[in-house]
Amino acid sequence: RKLEAATVAYAQPGEMQPERDYSYQADGRAEVVRMLGRPGRRTARWFSFVLPVEPERPMTLIVTYNHAEWRRRTFEIQIDGKRLAKQAIEQRGPVEFFDVEYAIPPELISDKKKVTVRFQATDGNETGGVFGIRMIRADAPR
Repeated sequence: RKLEAATVAYAQPGEMQPERDYSYQADGRAEVVRMLGRPGRRTARWFSFVLPVEPERPMTLIVTYNHAEWRRRTFEIQIDGKRLAKQAIEQRGPVEFFDVEYAIPPELISDKKKVTVRFQATDGNETGGVFGIRMIRADAPR
C-alpha cells in the first residue's frame, strides 16, 4: 500500500491500454514478451513511455525485469534523451522478477510535468524484457 501511495504513474508494457495511456512509441519491432503470465516488451532498438513527474519532489524510476534471459542484455535507460543508467542482465538466471531503482537527478525533471523514459539497446544487444515501469516519489514512505 505504501508503494502504491508513493506511485505517480505505473505503465505495464505489453498491454494496449496502459501503452496508450503513457504514449508508448518504438523504433522498429519491439515485441511483446510474456513471462509467468505477465506481459512485457523487449527490442533490438528502442521503446519509450511518457510518464508524469512531480519536479518539486525527488523522483525514482523503478523498472521490473526478469532474470530468465537467453543471452546477456545491455541497454540504457534515458530521460528525455539523457542517460539515466546503463543496465546489464546476464543470461539464464532464475525465472523470477526483480526491480531496479534509478534515482532521477533533479536537473532531468526540473520544471517538467512529464518526461519520456526510453529503453535503448546498446552494444548490438536487445534490451532486457521490461515488465513494469513505475515513477515514484522518492521521499514517500514505502
